[in-house]
Amino acid sequence: PHIWILNQWYAWKGKNLSDKVIASSTIGLEKNISSSLLSLSACIFFLISLHLTNSMVKSLETVFIFSFCTLAFSTISRGLWQHSGSILLLSLTLYGFLSEKKQWIILSALPLFFSYVVRPTNLLPIVFFSLIAIYRLKLKSVFFLGQGILVLSIFFYMNFSLFGSMVHPYYDFRKVSG
Repeated sequence: PHIWILNQWYAWKGKNLSDKVIASSTIGLEKNISSSLLSLSACIFFLISLHLTNSMVKSLETVFIFSFCTLAFSTISRGLWQHSGSILLLSLTLYGFLSEKKQWIILSALPLFFSYVVRPTNLLPIVFFSLIAIYRLKLKSVFFLGQGILVLSIFFYMNFSLFGSMVHPYYDFRKVSG
């Protein structure tokens, strides 16, 4: 949505966004997108905290600590790195798992497994949440895992067709030299 809005703005001013992107740095746009993702994450953290504490004050304190007493808005929001998307997707997953309704837990598989696409080091939360889903959902965990298999299959297929490997060469541990 950021690119579309920016493109509309430039079109309204009679300019072309692609000329602007080619002619200059995209740092401002990256900061905007990253800050927006972290702002959404802060909203999700507020909902999680409100669900757990039932206290508006404690929830606002939690969001304040997350936003301004961690690296979230001081460092992570300064560039479009993997962290901001990862935090948003994992916080959405946690919010889904806090629900008592099994369909929300099943739906939380989408942001959880997509978090691997955003940042492959999210494999540990995927294993952790998948074990919890298997325990809580019993037979319905097939639907949870099926969504994950679908997301990861598309991701691995795209990587294989583009790079000839299941993961991007950047994450290939065999190429790390010591």
